[in-house]
Amino acid sequence: MCYLELVCVPTIAFIVYGAIEIGKKVTKQNVKFKQFIPVIAIVLGAILGIVSYYTTPSTIAAESALMAIIIGAVSGLTATGTNQIFKQIIKHNENNQTIIGIGLEKKEENIVEKEEAITKNEIVDKKITNDKDIDK
Repeated sequence: MCYLELVCVPTIAFIVYGAIEIGKKVTKQNVKFKQFIPVIAIVLGAILGIVSYYTTPSTIAAESALMAIIIGAVSGLTATGTNQIFKQIIKHNENNQTIIGIGLEKKEENIVEKEEAITKNEIVDKKITNDKDIDK
């Protein structure tokens, strides 16, 4: 296997990722466009795979045009997955502050911390109320 065959999949993914990001900017984050991003990624990746197969066959590890289409389509979907990984790692909260980390764990920790704080405040409030009753 030639080293060029190893470069094909990430190259297609990179090109598709860039094209989709440009498409988002051009369509101004259109909801319809966002719904079709995976389909666009598959089609664009398949087109790039077949173009690569016929123009520079040494760069794609495909023995037929069908395999080139499949490799290209999967490479296109890789771009969509990469986008989602970055989206999940870097999130924005309600105040537009960037939160770095996996969102679910942070939310669960915050909920538990808030519940514990509420419980502690209730206990302190009850104790203060009971102490006042005793002093009377």
